[in-house]
Amino acid sequence: MVVEGASENEEFIFERVKERYEFENARLLVTDNKASHLIGWSALFLSILLTGGSILFLKTGESLKISGNDIYLLIGTLLLLLLSMGFSLFAFKFISYKVVPEARQLIMKYGEKTKKETLTVVATEMAKAIEKNKVNCDKKDNLVSISWGLFLAGMVTSTIFITEQVTKLLS
Repeated sequence: MVVEGASENEEFIFERVKERYEFENARLLVTDNKASHLIGWSALFLSILLTGGSILFLKTGESLKISGNDIYLLIGTLLLLLLSMGFSLFAFKFISYKVVPEARQLIMKYGEKTKKETLTVVATEMAKAIEKNKVNCDKKDNLVSISWGLFLAGMVTSTIFITEQVTKLLS
């Protein structure tokens, strides 16, 4: 990008700042994508467990032998999956900061400045947005990591629960 009245050094700095801004925004999008996948998978397994459990109970009626430990295991599994969904949903709270203001504000704020001044101001605004986006992205990453851990723990406990129930039905 060549800006009249801006030095080569200023243009170089602007381009590096712009690249970093785009990198942080891309990071936020990737994290949002991971969070949405976790929400979908958690909801799917929750519905399978609830539907499968209901069908299992209706088909076997009173012959269903669910012990206290099995109930705790099932409730723990459901809670882990619900918490996984909750942490992923909470991760969406952290949004990315935009550099470009509304069109009216852009015209009023930058209309009277030279191209060089505008370049400097926009680069400064981008630098501020980079810092805010980095903080938000780090928070999102932490929440999604916790959510993944809860989801995997839920998958392990659901596998144990289902294996025990199938074993009891077959014996």
